[in-house]
Amino acid sequence: MTSTLDHGSDAAALAFIGKAFRRSRERAGLTVRDAAARAGTSPRVISHAEHGKPVSAISYLRLARLHDIDPFALLDAIDRHRCEGAFHKGVFHGEPVVKHGADASREARP
Repeated sequence: MTSTLDHGSDAAALAFIGKAFRRSRERAGLTVRDAAARAGTSPRVISHAEHGKPVSAISYLRLARLHDIDPFALLDAIDRHRCEGAFHKGVFHGEPVVKHGADASREARP
């Protein structure tokens, strides 16, 4: 499935990803500064990503690796929520589906 988000749903998708990153960081007991140091980026990038502001693709990949989140499973979760109408209504339903390991992206896809 290809992700084709429009401008309005891009903002919702960024907020969705940001919430996932923030929850993961908080569960790990990391401060924004700790997460930035471990990810090899700045605290500002962490803050922007967690607040739904766009950051570079490399920064998203670094954050996904930091939190052991499969980026393909995250994209699949975004597509699933978009198809269910959650994004255009501005509603966030539950946790994103995040799988780990070598088969994670294959398992997450239909």
